[in-house]
Amino acid sequence: MQMEKLNSWLVVGANVGVLIGLLLLVYEIHQNSELMRAEIHSIRAEGKAMRQMDLANNGVMMSITAKAVEAGFPDDPNALDGLTTEERFRMEIMYVAIIEVTVNWHIQCEQGLLLDETCSDVQRQQILGIMPRARALGVHLGFTPPGFVDEVQRILLEEGLVPPGDDGRWPSQTDEVPTQM
Repeated sequence: MQMEKLNSWLVVGANVGVLIGLLLLVYEIHQNSELMRAEIHSIRAEGKAMRQMDLANNGVMMSITAKAVEAGFPDDPNALDGLTTEERFRMEIMYVAIIEVTVNWHIQCEQGLLLDETCSDVQRQQILGIMPRARALGVHLGFTPPGFVDEVQRILLEEGLVPPGDDGRWPSQTDEVPTQM
C-alpha cells in the first residue's frame, strides 16, 4: 500500500516535471521565433538598403545632394526642379534605403532588441531628419510594415509637421498640418 502511494506520487511528480519542461520548451521556441523574425527582417533590410545605396551612390550623390540643398531642398517644393530625372531618381532610391534602415530599427525596437532610450531618441531623430526630405521627394511609406506609419504620424504631429496619410502617402506640399488624426 505504502509503495503504491509512493509510486502514484512519483508518477504525478514526473508528469508535472514533463509538463513544466514542455511549457519551457514552448516559451523558448516562441522567443527564438521572435528573434529569428527580427534577424530575417534585419538581413533583408540591410541587403535591400545596400543594393539601393550602391545603385544611388556611385560617386555622384554628394554633388546631387549639394545641388538640391543649394536650391532649397527640402523646404522649397521647387528645389528639385533643377535636378535631372536621373539625379532625382538617385535621391529617391537613397531615401528609400534610409527609410528601410529606419524601419529595421523600428522593428527591432518593437521586438525589444534595442534599449528603450535608443529606440525613442534615435528613432525620433531619424524620423524628423528623414521624413521632410522623403515628403519633398514624394517617397511614400506604403512599403513599410504596419505600425511604422503610425509612429511617423505621431512624431511628426508632435512636432507640428505634416504627416503621411494612413496609407503612407504624403499630402500635397501645400497642405496644412491636421489638428487631429
